[in-house]
Amino acid sequence: MHKLTTCLFLFVCVSVFSAFQASDGASCDSKNLRERAKKTLDPFKYDSAKLTKITYKTKESVKEVEVPLFIGEKYRFVFNTEGISKPVIISVYNKDKDARTRKLLFSTEGTPAAEKQQVWEHTHSMKVFVDYSIPAADSTATPGCVFFMLGYQ
Repeated sequence: MHKLTTCLFLFVCVSVFSAFQASDGASCDSKNLRERAKKTLDPFKYDSAKLTKITYKTKESVKEVEVPLFIGEKYRFVFNTEGISKPVIISVYNKDKDARTRKLLFSTEGTPAAEKQQVWEHTHSMKVFVDYSIPAADSTATPGCVFFMLGYQ
C-alpha cells in the first residue's frame, strides 16, 4: 500500500510539473514568430536568428546578446515581441554592458506596446550588443520570449 501511494504521489507531481512546463512555452511559438520576422526581413538575406527567453522577476533585469557583424554590409535587425506578456525595452549598443564608453545605437523605449515588431538598419560595426531590459513583475507574470532575426544586403 505504501508503494502504491508513493507511486501515485510521484505520478501526480510529474503530471503537474509537465503541465506548468507546457504552459510556459505556450506564448513562445517560435515557428510563427520566425515566419512573421522573416516577412519583415525581405529584401534582406537571412543571416541568423535567436530566440531569447524572458522570465520576469521581482527586480528589473537585463539580458545581453552579442551580435557579430561584417564591416561594409548593411544589416536589418527585426525584433518580434509577440511572445511576451509585459513590454521589454530593446536597446542596441556598440559595446557590452561593462564598457564605460558604450553608445546607444537603437532603442525601443517610447515605442507603443501595441507595436509587436521593431525594425532597425545598421551599417557600421564589427559587433553590436542587444540588451533586453526586463521590467520587474509579480509572480503572476507569464514568462515569454523575444524573437530576433538578422539579415544583410
